[in-house]
Amino acid sequence: MFSRLPRALYNPTLSRIPRITTVLHYRKTQVSAPLLVRRCHSGRGGASLASALIPNDIKRNKPQHVAEATQLSKEDYSSLVEVYFEAVIEYTGHAQGEGFSITLEHRNDVITITAPGIGDYFLQRQHRTHQIWLYSPISGSKDYDWVVDGLKQYVDDGVTMGEWLHLSDGTNLSDVLNTELGLKMEMLFG
Repeated sequence: MFSRLPRALYNPTLSRIPRITTVLHYRKTQVSAPLLVRRCHSGRGGASLASALIPNDIKRNKPQHVAEATQLSKEDYSSLVEVYFEAVIEYTGHAQGEGFSITLEHRNDVITITAPGIGDYFLQRQHRTHQIWLYSPISGSKDYDWVVDGLKQYVDDGVTMGEWLHLSDGTNLSDVLNTELGLKMEMLFG
């Protein structure tokens, strides 16, 4: 009979004993599996054991993102965006050829990609800030800057490798389009 009642009702002294619950924490770190953490709760707001159970190296290993975009001239920005937009159009055509029912419209400085069941994606040039703006019905809107990482920089015959990145979280524009739309865009360069 007592099994269906909260333990504090049939034994008031138990209401002061902390409950232990299990919480899964997902982190954007190099740890591939979710981190299992036990927290101790008491009726009075109790202390959390999570900080004691998480190793210090995980606490300190926050993802490192690029701090700033590569400075571009107007001509460089225009040519990089043109190359990228042409690649988006090309890879969208490949996806359509493979049976994906997505449509693409390119007008002036805006590419609109419509994916049935998902919604409309907008890629737009931002001339003033030298960025590409993406609106995604899945991941929201973000600005992407051209970034050439000094450690990964590759220069051959005047071609510099780089990528369009969202500076605050490090996401790659091509990766977002590949993941959400099923495109198979490869590393692009300018």
